[in-house]
Amino acid sequence: MQTVEIVASPSGSRQESQPDSPRLGKQFWRLFVVCLSFDVGFGLYFFLINLYLAQLHMGEKAIGMVAGALTIGNVAATIPTGLLARRVGLRPILLFAFLAAPLLAAARIVAPQPALQLLLAFAQGIAMCSYTVSFAPAIAALTSSRNRTVAFSIMFGTGIGSGVLGGLAGGQGPEWLRHLYPSLGLRGGMAYVLLGGCIIAGVGALPLLRLRFPHTPASDPPPIRGMYTPFLLRFMSMVAVWNLAIGVIAPFASLYLAGPMHLALPRVGAVFSASQLLQVTGILAVPALYRRIGQARGIALLQAAAAACLLLLFGTHRVAWVIGEYLCLAAFQYMCNPAIYGLLMDRMDEQLRASASAVQNLVSCCAVAGASLLGGIVISRFSYAQLFLISSGFSFAASALTWFVTRFEVGASAPARNL
Repeated sequence: MQTVEIVASPSGSRQESQPDSPRLGKQFWRLFVVCLSFDVGFGLYFFLINLYLAQLHMGEKAIGMVAGALTIGNVAATIPTGLLARRVGLRPILLFAFLAAPLLAAARIVAPQPALQLLLAFAQGIAMCSYTVSFAPAIAALTSSRNRTVAFSIMFGTGIGSGVLGGLAGGQGPEWLRHLYPSLGLRGGMAYVLLGGCIIAGVGALPLLRLRFPHTPASDPPPIRGMYTPFLLRFMSMVAVWNLAIGVIAPFASLYLAGPMHLALPRVGAVFSASQLLQVTGILAVPALYRRIGQARGIALLQAAAAACLLLLFGTHRVAWVIGEYLCLAAFQYMCNPAIYGLLMDRMDEQLRASASAVQNLVSCCAVAGASLLGGIVISRFSYAQLFLISSGFSFAASALTWFVTRFEVGASAPARNL
């Protein structure tokens, strides 16, 4: 018999919660609207902001420094944000993200000075970190082990889909405004579209005000040192290696297609649009794989498939084959994400989830930053072929580490039986 838990809502009324139900409840769909607003707004914003800065006569070096400042702000705030969320809860942290991040992003639109751009980008990275750290624990709080992977698949799939929408709106919006109001010019059109993205992201605060997380009995939170279990250490080692595999390729994929493969810019854009659509399809379909063979084994299988695609890229020179292998690679890489996040949330105590999410974000950011540097060095000294080979090695290593996690988790707990 399925038990039904009666919990008290913040308004004092009673409501029924079915944590073991495979169905996703009303509060999850409210969170879905919140996240969709953030993804669409900032998908549009980040597609356009660097082009806008170029219109302000900022060079590539200065734009790169501004982007780096945002990343540094995100990394610097990761652990403090996780600790704060553990004390005050997820909802205040999310509210801060939805109020501060759009305001700081909007301030950058009217700040042409490079020094002010650096300062605002750093502050924006701190604000956006609140969303990054709270995202996975918020989904975990509103789902159970029976529907969590499906929930993450829906969130990641729509997030990527919103990126496609942001790219289309960011590409067409400024031109449309310039033709409608010629006095604006291209830069003015970009500014208004960027402001629109900030407004769309900030609107997510409205459904967030009505979002309620399940009530949990008051108790002393478990000590933070209790989070660092053998499972978490093995899991984070896998996350680091997997992000090395992804990060060493991601910044240079478009350069490879436009350079050695000699694809024109419109064809490169078409390939990337096709890859995003394939990623959405794969992410929404992959829960069936995880239900059949388990989360960790599914992750390991997809990581090995990505490694095989990279090996094929290493030995392929025909454009049509390269495009097909790249599309498969992109899909396999993103199809891992729902289960990676779900696996971590399943294994962590509820009060430690935000801290664990912060550690994962920190490990991922550091690995991607190091991988980008490594990728540039490999390409400049050797070639793209060696880059694919190195990335394939990282992917196979991540798959082996995931299998290692699986082997030691089987039978350890009720959620682990899914493995």
